[in-house]
Amino acid sequence: LSGTSGTGKTSVARAVAGELQKRFEEAFRQDAEDELRAAYIEVMAAELSDRGKLERLFEASEEYDACVILIEDLEEIGRNREFPNAKPEVLFQLLKEMDSSKANRNCFVLATTGKKEQLDSALLRPGCFDYEFALRLPDLSERTTLLTKFMEELSIWQGEEKNNDEYDFDGIFSDSFRIGDDFFD
Repeated sequence: LSGTSGTGKTSVARAVAGELQKRFEEAFRQDAEDELRAAYIEVMAAELSDRGKLERLFEASEEYDACVILIEDLEEIGRNREFPNAKPEVLFQLLKEMDSSKANRNCFVLATTGKKEQLDSALLRPGCFDYEFALRLPDLSERTTLLTKFMEELSIWQGEEKNNDEYDFDGIFSDSFRIGDDFFD
């Protein structure tokens, strides 16, 4: 997932991971009598600063029947090798681990980046990260719709008639442009 800060890349990745979890459970329920052992592992790329940490991350994923790994800010470890602050040994380890994880058909790797132009071309080749979804900042109407849906879930409206007219969502968002997780914290 690529896009500037505040486009909701992490929120979308978490939603995708949640949907994958549901699919894992449905498929597993049909094939086995044991309980599904699934994991969602979210890690900042900066925390994977050496080859050993990457290796341990993917080894941990093998302990589960199904696993989704989200690597945030992929450019931190997947920067083009020609950049002066690139970490080619970590990049090569990531590529190796991703190739190895293909044998484990129940391991899915998602990543976010705000700097796609800095990524090494090896990460963008077929068989590595197979799909790219570019997210953009929402316009005022889209932000208003998002906040309205979010407000409807708040407990202050539980059991009450919901009247969105008493809230000036357009005013709230006239100067705001970020919708990432940090907006709702």
